[in-house]
Amino acid sequence: MTLEDSLKVERKQWLKEGRAEAQMDAVDKLVAEGILDEAKACEVLGVSLDDYLKHKTN
Repeated sequence: MTLEDSLKVERKQWLKEGRAEAQMDAVDKLVAEGILDEAKACEVLGVSLDDYLKHKTN
């Protein structure tokens, strides 16, 4: 694997992690504003409820 390939793989991972963090933030906002409960917000945004609960405790 070349350095360029390695950097591409790392960039994809960073983007994936950033996207996941944005989804978790969106769930937080929907719940905080009383729009949806945790389970429904996770369902709508395609987030695992278990992953969200783990994120919430961190």
